[in-house]
Amino acid sequence: MAGYHPLELRWRARDGVTIAREGEDALAVTVDRDARVVLRPGSTALTAALAGFAAAPGRTEDELVAAAGSGVVAVARAHHALARFIGNGLIVADVVGEGGVRLATLVPRRRDFAVQPPAPAGDAVLPRFALLRREGDDLLLACPGAACELLLHGDGPAAWFAVAARPVPTGGDGERGALLRLARAHGLLEPAELDESPARASWEFHDRLFHQVARSHDDLVTRGGTFRFHGAFPSPPAVRPPHPGEDVALPPISSVRSDPLETVMERRRSARDMADAPVSLAAVSELLWRVGRTTETVTVGPQETIRRPYPSGGSLHELELYLAVGAVAGLPPGFFHYRGGEHRLTRLPGADAEARAMLESTAVSWGQAGRPPQVTVVIATRLPRLAWKYSAIAYKVSLLNAGVLLGNLALVTTDLGLAGAPVGSGDPGLFARATGCDPLEETSIAEFGFGAPAAEPHLDPAERDAGGARRELGP
Repeated sequence: MAGYHPLELRWRARDGVTIAREGEDALAVTVDRDARVVLRPGSTALTAALAGFAAAPGRTEDELVAAAGSGVVAVARAHHALARFIGNGLIVADVVGEGGVRLATLVPRRRDFAVQPPAPAGDAVLPRFALLRREGDDLLLACPGAACELLLHGDGPAAWFAVAARPVPTGGDGERGALLRLARAHGLLEPAELDESPARASWEFHDRLFHQVARSHDDLVTRGGTFRFHGAFPSPPAVRPPHPGEDVALPPISSVRSDPLETVMERRRSARDMADAPVSLAAVSELLWRVGRTTETVTVGPQETIRRPYPSGGSLHELELYLAVGAVAGLPPGFFHYRGGEHRLTRLPGADAEARAMLESTAVSWGQAGRPPQVTVVIATRLPRLAWKYSAIAYKVSLLNAGVLLGNLALVTTDLGLAGAPVGSGDPGLFARATGCDPLEETSIAEFGFGAPAAEPHLDPAERDAGGARRELGP
């Protein structure tokens, strides 16, 4: 590898890929024990050469070309085949130093990946968006937008990059300098003197990483509905097991009258001022019924699904609704879970202090400390339900689902004549203490405060005329 002496790249099948000869002129490639394809590279020599990718020590690019046969056509076929194997995410390259010691494994993250010549000499640092994390027994170096990742083997390579939070020289003829130059040429290090543009400076680390991971970049990462844990362990059930606690009946909903959607959308405003009188239980009941009830439970494929009034990725409906209640006529203050299939509440025991803290947290988030809403709706995600099916995008999908649910809460509170507004951020620690849930199984991700408006008292749902017109009512 010109410019990277004494290192060499030895290409081999990545974990989960098997490559085997099938006759003289064909290769059988199996990916993740699922997809299987038979390739015909065009010549017996090239087929045999590509079979060298099957396992370590693999092949260097020069070895592949030499084994593929002589002549311009054979050389072109070898380079084309290597690019296709890389572009389809089938192979990785062990970075081997003196004595055949593996220093790192290069994992391409672009379909058009090609080894780049070394960057000009100079000091380099880790990009602000770079990350080092454990991957098995090794340390993975990655950065959003970089052409590859490096899996660092052993203490030496890990230490070389750990100190690169400050400028490090990338010159020299040894393994250390060569590996640093390789990383810099492919976006895992950057010039120490690089000035950030205002646009780049605007991105925080977690935002850039989330954008890279959760969107469908052309980086050879599998995303979407893979059912990756099918056969490993059962999916969490569609209907959440009930909490222990006091069962609370909600007023039944016999019929709903609503203004036209366009009218409601035009009238919707974030309203945070609450009346002194509490909101009615009938209004709370209709709000929950309209936005969160469960209408059906079905099984589609290997996972149980349910139906609710709002869309959800895969119809999995991992979201749960909880109420931190401060002032509802006919309902004591406390923390409640909404059971959408039964249209009932469960009051969680011993969670009154956490409910009060959630209400005050809403007030602080709204910039009006000491003036909380009458109710804060806490939206929680049972993320493992999504992650059982979706690779890489589960948390993003849950946030999208929560956004839709927040929009529905805003529209329905408007239609009911209530005050209401989303909350910028909430405290998952309060939710964990209130519910006793393991945050990895269920955690809060969004909040919405509402109540009877201070200026115009809300309507009890039963007090609308047939045309949806409203008249002022007390709670």
